[in-house]
Amino acid sequence: MKTAIKTLVATTLTAIVLTSSAFTTFAKDGGKNSLNLNTAKGYSMIEAKGNVKVILVQSETENISVNTIRPEDKVLVQQQGQKLVISSNELNPAEVYVYLKDLKRIMASGRASVETDGNFKLSALQVFLSDEAEAAVNTKTESIYTVIKDNSHLNLTGSTNEHILLKDATAKLNTSRFAALKTQNSNQTFAAVDFNAQFEESLASTTFVEKNLSK
Repeated sequence: MKTAIKTLVATTLTAIVLTSSAFTTFAKDGGKNSLNLNTAKGYSMIEAKGNVKVILVQSETENISVNTIRPEDKVLVQQQGQKLVISSNELNPAEVYVYLKDLKRIMASGRASVETDGNFKLSALQVFLSDEAEAAVNTKTESIYTVIKDNSHLNLTGSTNEHILLKDATAKLNTSRFAALKTQNSNQTFAAVDFNAQFEESLASTTFVEKNLSK
C-alpha cells in the first residue's frame, strides 16, 4: 500500500482508494477515522464529486487529511497533473481537508460541498458548480469567474476587482458579503449550454488571464 501511495505523484493518472481500514487509523471526535496523505504535491485545482465535503486551507505545506464516519467508508483521491479529484458515494459524507499553496479552480458536482477555511489571497479563481453541489468561498482576488447551474449554491465572501458570472435560474448565489469593483453577468441560458464547453471557453477568456495561473 505504501508503494501505491508513492506512485500517486509519479503517475498522475493513478487512482488510489483511501480507506481508513487500509491504513493506520485513530479515533477522532464523534468516532471518526482519520488518514493523512502528504505525497500528493503541486495541485492547485480541486474537483469534488459525489457525497463528499472538502475543506480548503491555504498553506505553505501541502497535505490531505481524510476523515470518515465508518472505517469501511471509501474516498477516491486522484491526482491528474495540477488537478486533485476527490469523490465518494458513501451514505455519510466524507470530510477531506486539503492544504494547498495556490488555488486556481474549484469544480463540484453531485452533492459535494467545498469551503475555504480562512481568506484565500489569489490572483484569479474559477468556480464551477452543478447538480446539488455547494461552495462557500472566502477570497481576495484580482478576478473571479463563476459558473453555477442546476440546484447548486455558491456563497461568496471577500472582494475582487472583476467578477464574471454565468448562472441559470435555479442556481443560488449569495454575494451579500462580497465586494466586486466590476461584475459582468451573462444572460446566456443553460437550455443548450454544455457545461464542459463553458469550462473550456473560460480557459480562453481574455478577461480571465489563464496564462498567469499556469505559472
